[in-house]
Formats: sequence, C-alpha cells, structure tokens
Amino acid sequence: MEDSEKITIRIPKRDLRYIDLIMRLDGYSSRSEVIRTAIREFTDNRVDFLLEKIEKLEKTEEKRARLLEFESKYLRK
Repeated sequence: MEDSEKITIRIPKRDLRYIDLIMRLDGYSSRSEVIRTAIREFTDNRVDFLLEKIEKLEKTEEKRARLLEFESKYLRK
C-alpha cells in the first residue's frame, strides 16, 4: 500500500451496516477497504466535476471577451 495516514472518524451505525453488507456482497476484506474505495471514487468524480466546471467558466470568459471585442469594434463610435 502506498504511503498512508491513519485517521479516526465516527460513522453512524446505520451506515456501518451498509458498509458491512457491501463488504460481504462485493468481497472486500475489510471496512477500511470499502471506505478507501468510496473515498477514491468520490474524489475521482469530484475532480472530474470540478474540471468540467473550470472548463465551463473558461469558455464563458472567452465568450464574454469576444462579446466585448465585438462591442468595441462595431457598437462604439
């Protein structure tokens, strides 16, 4: 396993029941493995979401710049 750090968290019992069920059904060897997988999937999805958001903001800024250029070129005299 790569470099890791141990942390302590509190998880509601109902969530632990689901973690235990997932562990048994998906063949995970421990709760920690289930939680690490969940965190990895969450962070991967979140990074994708944030990169898409950044791309949209960049496109919006480009469009606004083009609009201002158009205004400057054709509408201001």
